[in-house]
Amino acid sequence: MKIKIICENCNSETELIPETVGKLSYVQRKLRDGNFRMFENEISHDVSSSLYDDFIEKLVVADNKKQVEDLLNREIEDNVNIDSKLESLRIDCRGCGNYIVLTEFD
Repeated sequence: MKIKIICENCNSETELIPETVGKLSYVQRKLRDGNFRMFENEISHDVSSSLYDDFIEKLVVADNKKQVEDLLNREIEDNVNIDSKLESLRIDCRGCGNYIVLTEFD
């Protein structure tokens, strides 16, 4: 699979093609080489907590900042959920300033 990016105004173009066994394409490098750049990416975050009683109890009895930091580093992932979603991705042509905004990544 490949993705072609072509500017309608100045005909700058690039192709995003897989370059590794894992089908990875190096977006920033290819955009830069094709006279494009990514701009104004929007990512939304939804943070919710589901604090367990034993976690709260450990925080309450922590004696100092170091103990609190250690506890948070060890257990925060089990007590807080963060969902991130790419909302939009803008690609600009460096040659003429034309751009496209990609949305609806649902």
